[in-house]
Amino acid sequence: MCKALVRHLLLGEENIRVEGAVIEALQRGERSIIFADIGNLLFDELACKSCLSTKGASGVFPCIYCKNVTTRGLSEHDASGYLVDVRCGDPRLFDARTDEELWFQADLLSELEPRLTLSQFREQQTRMGVTFNPDGILWDVELRAFFKPTEVQTYDSTHTFFCDGVCQKEMSLILGRLREIGQTYDVISTYFNTEWNFCAAMGGRRAPTILSEIFNKAREVHWLNTKSIGGSASDMLSVIGPFRFYLESNAALFTDLADAIQS
Repeated sequence: MCKALVRHLLLGEENIRVEGAVIEALQRGERSIIFADIGNLLFDELACKSCLSTKGASGVFPCIYCKNVTTRGLSEHDASGYLVDVRCGDPRLFDARTDEELWFQADLLSELEPRLTLSQFREQQTRMGVTFNPDGILWDVELRAFFKPTEVQTYDSTHTFFCDGVCQKEMSLILGRLREIGQTYDVISTYFNTEWNFCAAMGGRRAPTILSEIFNKAREVHWLNTKSIGGSASDMLSVIGPFRFYLESNAALFTDLADAIQS
């Protein structure tokens, strides 16, 4: 589906790259022709895997952008120091992957597919971080001149950070650390059930209700059972600022958690 759409937009008989598209200015009644290429695709990991046939977190190299970032623990066995653990937060250590290298992997899988056993071929795909899909975008040689996979992808920040993303993971982890020093869910809930005032951009009157709902008994039970704090993206957007304020304004009480608070 993704390949068919991209081909239609860039290589179809009436494509926007060569033939353009007619737009009309409603207020003036004027018409113009615009020409365009695909400059940006907004992805979460599932969309990236579906569109570009990448393995994502199930591959040895989980990031389409990086050729040296590996799944957890593998870099420890690299004596050269080139490989970087996926948990690393220093982008200066990342070695960017090029479109040509990604296309090379796709072509290599095409060559290996008839030569390897099924189990060997599956292992090779996992090692590369690419799923063999001869009908996919990466295998369309004609598209390569117009569609650059590593240049047009942008990760969706909503899913990366707020919807079962980094913010929820960080909050879930630090809640466990806080519990160890007596800052239980009940203590935190009391703090966030006090009177709060928010500007409209932060949710206005609705925001204090979100805070009390995030830190209620049902959410505590969920967190204890799953070790993950529940909440939608809008919940996280409303709570992450006040929660950070709670940590930083009480930093003197949490001297043993300085590393976690900084994170």
